[in-house]
Amino acid sequence: MSNRLEKISTPLEGCFELQTIVRGDNRGSFIKTFHEPSFKEFGLATNFKEEFHTISVKNVIRAMHFQLPPEAHIKLVYCAEGAVMEFFRH
Repeated sequence: MSNRLEKISTPLEGCFELQTIVRGDNRGSFIKTFHEPSFKEFGLATNFKEEFHTISVKNVIRAMHFQLPPEAHIKLVYCAEGAVMEFFRH
């Protein structure tokens, strides 16, 4: 565990959950959603070219699509509120 993120294994090979460490005081809380040194510590290559931020209304489900090489690329998902669910279709 770095001092910013905790790396948690998942059943899906090569997929990890990075749990942010929330720091708080009487003013509120602070979360660093990306910290390159922590990613390097975990052996996770980063070279992000795009970032998207989506807000959805209640009961909306959004999906990410799995890709195979040569179109495959690393995806970083951050869920500020709500839940992330895993569904795998073969």
